[in-house]
Amino acid sequence: MYLFMFNIFLSFKTYTIALKKEPVYALKLFRLKYIMPGTKEINNNSNSSVIKLKHLVQADLEKVNQIILNYAKSEVTELIPTITNYITNSGGKRIRPILTLACAHMFDIKTSRHVLLATSVEFIHTATLLHDDVIDESSTRRGVATANQLWGNKASILVGDYLFSQAFRLMVETSSIQALKILSNASAIISEGEVWQLSNISNINITKENYFKLIRSKTAQLFSAACEVGAVIADGEPEYTEALAQYGMNLGMAFQIVDDVLDYTTNDEQFGKEAGGDFREGKVTLPFIIALSNADEGDRKFLETVITSENKDSMFLECVKILKAYDAFDKALNIARQFVEQGLEALEICPDSETKLLFKNLIIELLNRSH
Repeated sequence: MYLFMFNIFLSFKTYTIALKKEPVYALKLFRLKYIMPGTKEINNNSNSSVIKLKHLVQADLEKVNQIILNYAKSEVTELIPTITNYITNSGGKRIRPILTLACAHMFDIKTSRHVLLATSVEFIHTATLLHDDVIDESSTRRGVATANQLWGNKASILVGDYLFSQAFRLMVETSSIQALKILSNASAIISEGEVWQLSNISNINITKENYFKLIRSKTAQLFSAACEVGAVIADGEPEYTEALAQYGMNLGMAFQIVDDVLDYTTNDEQFGKEAGGDFREGKVTLPFIIALSNADEGDRKFLETVITSENKDSMFLECVKILKAYDAFDKALNIARQFVEQGLEALEICPDSETKLLFKNLIIELLNRSH
């Protein structure tokens, strides 16, 4: 009882202090923890933190776009710039390079090396998308046809490889061994995650811990590296650099969990890719794991059957119904909220700034994303 009352007091004290310093942020945090239901409404207006961060680094982001054009050129074939320009201009928000640029701006960087690293981050991300779409046999992404759908699997794989090589070329040009180490490590971990997922398709024995390790590798690692290299290249203090790396990791974890919920709960037009795509590919994600661990014998048998079935289309709606019955989506979003809170906590050590406040708002708004 005393511990319960202490926690209430501590929470009240935290929000009181926050209200005095950052009232808008405090109200958002209170809503995140105590009020906000598991909604997935679009949060994509001109006041969103992504848009504000983009405006903050707009000049550098334009340089990133120009470097993408320059480094996608080839004297050998037009296929490389054609595919690269197609996928980089097909609706992505550039959130990862924006994180790199914004983290560098937190420490008043005086050089342009952060722009090279931001481009490297975007090339790594784009290469993984090209490879993912081949592995997953995807036909749409961000509401348009995938590169493999238009130019074939071989071209997509080879252009992805080319972009990986250009990403490393850009890292070398910064002359930062630390940045090279961070991004090369992230690239290796991403690849390991992809291979692990491929070898565990339709594996009903995947645990939450397995799942967290997977999304940490496949998704969160690049978010973390994007933040960390921005701070490193701007000579940010080690404690701030580590804090931003942890923020990025938690941002990526929450991002992927929400994405996995949306795979079951949104429509194709909102999501930008086929709803239920991961389910149809036999990927066992957090909502499915939660439902499977709580299901009665009959529902559990159905879930075990459907995830290994060759004909999942006809069973998708019934699967969604069962997942809803066990509150799998709300429970998954509650876990995402825990990562959001950890991300907010990691940021606290960093000096107050406009970027820091936007980062706080960004990770909170993440829970309302619809695509």
